[in-house]
Amino acid sequence: MQLKNIAFFLIFRYNNSMNIFYWFLKIVSWLPVRILYPMRVKNRKNFIKGKSIVIGNHQSNADPILIWSLFWRPMNYMAKKELFSNKPMSWFMKKMNCIPVDRAKVDLSSIKTGLRVLNDDKTLVIFPEGTRKDDSFAEDIKNGTAMFAVKTGAPIVPMYFVKKPRMFHFNTLVIGEPIYLSEQVLTDKTKGNIEKVSLIIEEKMLEMKNIYCKNPRKRKKSRNEIETSGEVVKEVPQSNGQSQAQDESIEKEKVDILEK
Repeated sequence: MQLKNIAFFLIFRYNNSMNIFYWFLKIVSWLPVRILYPMRVKNRKNFIKGKSIVIGNHQSNADPILIWSLFWRPMNYMAKKELFSNKPMSWFMKKMNCIPVDRAKVDLSSIKTGLRVLNDDKTLVIFPEGTRKDDSFAEDIKNGTAMFAVKTGAPIVPMYFVKKPRMFHFNTLVIGEPIYLSEQVLTDKTKGNIEKVSLIIEEKMLEMKNIYCKNPRKRKKSRNEIETSGEVVKEVPQSNGQSQAQDESIEKEKVDILEK
């Protein structure tokens, strides 16, 4: 009887917004995904209930699968139309509540579907970078996310993969504080205002990168760096002038990295 109640909850809890195939696949794949990609989730409490726009940095094909498997809440995903290229794949993507998006032009059909999802108080997942980025930088944020937020009033929940997810390694997903737009911003639906909201989203993603990514860009270590992973490296003797100039150079390099 208890198992029956659990199944009823999972399948019909959200007003039949998800299909049986969706839940069946989610249940049977949960353990294999956890084994292949062990995950740590920080600030899970920031994943608010009700309608929301989840955004994430896109570094690998596993990103959407990991977000899908980490949370039992049903979600809808914006996906490139190339994934719907044949009938079997198209059927599968639709069963997984994916919305095809034509990235080469303004896709009115996908926009209307996304707005309908949010107006029904559901969760919409978007990777605003559009394509995978090998570095962990949230660049080229597209105005689509901001447009959805302004038109529906949905809060934006940023999620950030600290590093590119790797199999059989502990990976970390950080959930940032939700971004709530003010009434003044929501009443202004002009292109200029939407672009401003896009900048707010980008700044939030960059802020998360600076906090949780200790080494945003790999660089070759200097011979004169004293601390390297707890080991002491012999320092080459220098004059006071040379030492001061080098310290200033290192500090400038740190500032440049944080500003990028």
